[in-house]
Amino acid sequence: MAIGSSRHIDPYFLTVLVQDNIEALQVLHENHWVPVPPLEGALIVNMGLFMQMISNDRFKGVEHSVVATGVGPRLSSVVFFRPSKNYKNKPYGPAKELLSPNNPPHYKETGVLGFLACYAKRGADVNSVLPDFRM
Repeated sequence: MAIGSSRHIDPYFLTVLVQDNIEALQVLHENHWVPVPPLEGALIVNMGLFMQMISNDRFKGVEHSVVATGVGPRLSSVVFFRPSKNYKNKPYGPAKELLSPNNPPHYKETGVLGFLACYAKRGADVNSVLPDFRM
């Protein structure tokens, strides 16, 4: 059985993915879905919504989906880089090193739990989650 996933942006800092040889990953680029062909030995790194927030929009969350093609068994490995549970109440916001008078913060500080609760409630779309934290 092949399993896909609907369009979404991961909530964390980074997602690192290793694909097998079956093309299933797509990314949204300029309003078009573009397939990401597997490349042996390659790692795919996607930015998440939390990275977009702490980078003050310097890095954008990658909207992507996985298509269930029905071709052979497919196996991918994924690792999510996220804030530690030990710091779940620590306030996070745009990194101060990235801010200046010409680049003020776009987001207010929030804790990981509040951010993930909003993600779970609103969905995995940049347009439905990040506006809650905009200044």
